[in-house]
Amino acid sequence: MDVLGKVALVTGAASGIGRTTAKMLVDAGLRGLVILDMDPAGLAETADLVS
Repeated sequence: MDVLGKVALVTGAASGIGRTTAKMLVDAGLRGLVILDMDPAGLAETADLVS
């Protein structure tokens, strides 16, 4: 999948598949990422992981 220069929104990003997807997209060259989840602590961990 070509994501270079694109922006994505990932729901459920605090853990599991959502967190892994967010990391993979950023590693693939995504320009911008919006992450959402009901778990603020897990979401903060994901934000640290992908920054």
